[in-house]
Amino acid sequence: MKRASTGFEFVIAVTLFLIAFWYIFLQVSEMFTSEPIREDTRQPIIQFYSGYIIKNPGEPPNWETNPSDFGLAYYGNGRTHLNIVDKKKLDYSNSTDCEALKPGVLTGMSFGFKVTSQYGEWACNNPPKKGVIIKRFIYIYFENNSYKPGVLEAWAA
Repeated sequence: MKRASTGFEFVIAVTLFLIAFWYIFLQVSEMFTSEPIREDTRQPIIQFYSGYIIKNPGEPPNWETNPSDFGLAYYGNGRTHLNIVDKKKLDYSNSTDCEALKPGVLTGMSFGFKVTSQYGEWACNNPPKKGVIIKRFIYIYFENNSYKPGVLEAWAA
């Protein structure tokens, strides 16, 4: 003869069923609502380019307006000074449309940078609300042969 199930066993079985049902529901609904995982390719590009502009003086190396190749590195005494940016080049960048300075590798992305120090701030485009931002510590060369510390922030979106 079979024994009838009690109310307690029934409550436990229904509770376990509801927990399992809720867990499966959450797993399935997450599959339909979450975005697919994509690798952000902007990070290595902006990492490379932010290093490039502070290690490359541009073309011509002592440009003051309209460079054919954009770079901010100071060029003096016949050589490029790495991680030292020229204040004259910053002044030009601050007063021009940065899209004209953007290299081909950044096609399809908005690009910009900002250099800050206690001696001034120079910007080329505004930073995006969402995007990749890289910070680098640099020195700024002023015309009186002085070097002042600063920070370069470069971004792409």
